[in-house]
Amino acid sequence: MAGKASKWSKEKVVAAILARRDAGLGVTSSEIRKDDTPLRGAIATHFGGTDAALLAAGIDPISVKPLTYWNKQMIRTEFLRIRGSVSSVNDLSRQYRSLDHAIRKHYGTYDALCDDLGIDVTTIRKQVREWSGDDLLAVLREMRDEGQPLNITNVHARFPSIHPVAVRCFGSYENALAEIGEKIQDHICEMKFGSYLGKKFERKLNEAFEALNMGYKYQKRLCGGSIMPDFWDESRRTFIDAKLSSWTVFCSSSIEKYLPHCNKLIVVYLRGEEIAHEIPNLELRHVSHYYPALVETGNEELVSQFEDILREASTEPTTEVLAA
Repeated sequence: MAGKASKWSKEKVVAAILARRDAGLGVTSSEIRKDDTPLRGAIATHFGGTDAALLAAGIDPISVKPLTYWNKQMIRTEFLRIRGSVSSVNDLSRQYRSLDHAIRKHYGTYDALCDDLGIDVTTIRKQVREWSGDDLLAVLREMRDEGQPLNITNVHARFPSIHPVAVRCFGSYENALAEIGEKIQDHICEMKFGSYLGKKFERKLNEAFEALNMGYKYQKRLCGGSIMPDFWDESRRTFIDAKLSSWTVFCSSSIEKYLPHCNKLIVVYLRGEEIAHEIPNLELRHVSHYYPALVETGNEELVSQFEDILREASTEPTTEVLAA
């Protein structure tokens, strides 16, 4: 992420922000200012401010701001005070956004907050409505009829519960769009689509490792929380990093970030060729390395799903390179 701000582009700024987030680093204005002067300058040049850059990366600025001014006692007091004035989680998150984020940060769920308050969850659920899949589909159809883009950021502005409802009712937002005959790639910009495919590949790789009983820990924070490799083979002290494309390996910070903390770094990639290098303890490994074992254990469907992601990626514009 080094370099003068004048050499950056909006796409490179977005990619750098997503790389910081994925590495477990903070993306608030103060955190970027403290340890990444080039990125700070690039943000100012191309977006004018950190909030605009975060929104371009698909990150809600409020969701990453520190909530040090909230504690559980303050949350309980404020929730009880406003509880009778809202009829749904949607209303609460829209009218009392800071409280909503504090609840999710300190409690994780509204159920946990209700348990702490000693309130009957079924009673609360009558007052705080749980949105259904049909509610989400109705909003998607309405926005489509209005000619609105159906990317997650835009839909979230009208339906703040988009992510949990999509996952709970359809398995993913991609599946929710499919219910109304839409394809997710038609509603995600180039940079975000690349990030989406990269995450999809990473999650599918986790399914494969679990199917093969490889015992890897998925996204475990290490070294006091300063790094979070995609996978951690504790017995061999090996990090496994998932990359959509082999050519992004040497454009990212993974090597310098992870190699000092492990005995070996394996980069598993979906597309591209193995790139020759002379870096000790670094191995580039195509995902097909695992295909024979998957077939042998009756998991042929996972092989087909990797190939499906590859076909999706084949239509992805090359501007995705920095994000994959």
